[in-house]
Amino acid sequence: MNRLLLLGNEKFGIDLFKTLTYSENIKTYVVSEREVQFRRDDDFVKIEAVNNIVNEYDEEERSMIPYDNPKIVMITFSDIEFAKEILSDDRLPKGLYMDDFKHIRPFEEVIEKL
Repeated sequence: MNRLLLLGNEKFGIDLFKTLTYSENIKTYVVSEREVQFRRDDDFVKIEAVNNIVNEYDEEERSMIPYDNPKIVMITFSDIEFAKEILSDDRLPKGLYMDDFKHIRPFEEVIEKL
């Protein structure tokens, strides 16, 4: 299982993922107010809202996040290609940042290298 964090502005969050639907082969499940799952065959992408995690960043890491009050979701996935498919959706906002627990970088820069 792999994990990463996706960071956005105040308008970003778990509710955005609840509205995404795909073709028949990708099922969307709203598990709770704080969790959405996308499933295709045996692969999954789980999106979870996280709170107060920004307090865990040190000052240098915090300076890399361009939002005063970032909204953060944790992405847990079984297959990188399926995760890329979900996270590359044009309906997601531009200007997101990704934290792979090593670096905080612009999402567009990271998604190409995954």
